[in-house]
Amino acid sequence: MSWACPCSQIRGVDLQIHEILPGVSSILGRISGLASLLDPTSSFVVELPPSTAIQQMRLLLFRTWLSLPLEGRLADLKKYAAECLGSHQILTREWLDGIPSIQLVPAGADHAECDLFAADMEALIALLRSRSR
Repeated sequence: MSWACPCSQIRGVDLQIHEILPGVSSILGRISGLASLLDPTSSFVVELPPSTAIQQMRLLLFRTWLSLPLEGRLADLKKYAAECLGSHQILTREWLDGIPSIQLVPAGADHAECDLFAADMEALIALLRSRSR
């Protein structure tokens, strides 16, 4: 199932992300990929929007992910694992160590959103672990 932006406010963002990050269809993958574009050591050779636009895109995607039902967030996490890591076990181990989750929370996210994200990720990882046994 392909993800599509649920509101007109970010339809243009979705198209722009497809151009910048071709082949990345998970919301979490897009958030992570956009974070890497903000890295001054990044070697991307595409013409990028200004960093404030990238930050706004990340925040909109982050809030979109948080608004998905739990099963939608789980499906997106699985898709992200498949796109970036190749295995849910690798994702679980790295996430529990706190490696990628920090880059997924964009600047501008409020405290409640950060708490919700952390709690959701903990629950989703526990669910993935229980299903992989």
